[in-house]
Amino acid sequence: MGYYDRYRGTKRKKQQNKLLVISIVLLVLIIVAVGLLVLGDHITYSADGFHFTWGDSPSTGDKPVDIPKDDPDTNPDDDPDFIIDGNTPSPDFTLAEGQFGSQMTDPSLFLGLNGTFPKPLNGHAVWVKDPAGNRYLTSAIDSYNPNGLWENAASLSGAVKTLNGVQGMHTVAVLNSFRDPILPYKAYGAAGIKAGSSFWLDAKGSAWLDPATAGGNIIVVEMVKRCKAAGFDEILLTDFRYPTAQDGDISAITSVNNANKANNVTAVAKQVKNTIGTADIRLSCLLTATAAQSLTDAAAGQDVAKLAQYVDCFYVETDTTDIDLTALEAALSGTGCKIALWYTGNAAGYPTAYDFIAVPNA
Repeated sequence: MGYYDRYRGTKRKKQQNKLLVISIVLLVLIIVAVGLLVLGDHITYSADGFHFTWGDSPSTGDKPVDIPKDDPDTNPDDDPDFIIDGNTPSPDFTLAEGQFGSQMTDPSLFLGLNGTFPKPLNGHAVWVKDPAGNRYLTSAIDSYNPNGLWENAASLSGAVKTLNGVQGMHTVAVLNSFRDPILPYKAYGAAGIKAGSSFWLDAKGSAWLDPATAGGNIIVVEMVKRCKAAGFDEILLTDFRYPTAQDGDISAITSVNNANKANNVTAVAKQVKNTIGTADIRLSCLLTATAAQSLTDAAAGQDVAKLAQYVDCFYVETDTTDIDLTALEAALSGTGCKIALWYTGNAAGYPTAYDFIAVPNA
């Protein structure tokens, strides 16, 4: 039993010594920490190292260096300037109350905008189908199949949702409607304007969909349906018309009833409007220069009075802010229809009287 007592006593002594060492170490650490806190207010750093200063309170020392407010590195929350193709907005330009000024945005860039927008504008417009027939943000199709045009619509919807999350942002889907060098061939000839047994081609070598055909109508309506699902605030139909002499030799066209052009184009506008339904989406149409000034363009099939029954806004192409639209304004008075500009001019002189889409290098 004596051996056991000596063992217990030795073990207890070792534990006591261990606790003493730990206590001393902790006390030293506390003293060092307090010392550093006290000395920290009196250490001055310079290019030569550091030294101690005594007597002056930090609050009465050297005046801190002012940080320039226009330095982008020191203002990370500042809204980025978003410039495309060198079309730099004038810093003096200010949007009118309720006015939308949209920048035409490159489709490949649209998905990466992350809520940014071009100063001082408040919107983005993007081709979802351009005059060359390119259907951006979609998969290619091997045959005529409207439902196959927009298999990647989820990516498009995500980008639009991000932009629409920015307060005051306005997003526009720009759909080139009937000029199409690709889909008439995919539709096995059922939708294209003909010259004899072949497709009629304009001066740029592009075929056109015929507004009078079921195939031509379905293609446009299906695209509008997908843009609606993506969540755009506005859908702008460009080349929403028949080709005219400015596009090529229309005397060779054999498949079009000229007397019914305006009725055919208006009928497609009605289908598009019905497709949008009650959704809060502005349906817009780009007028020809003739229709904008004379209110009708028989060759193109655009009749402002007829289209105004279904269209919410008419765009007029211009490269100047000094444009006389008196006749168009009078014709649309009381209809609720607005006027906007497809603006190809200098950014230093953005329009102030109308909504507009700035199209750089048009």
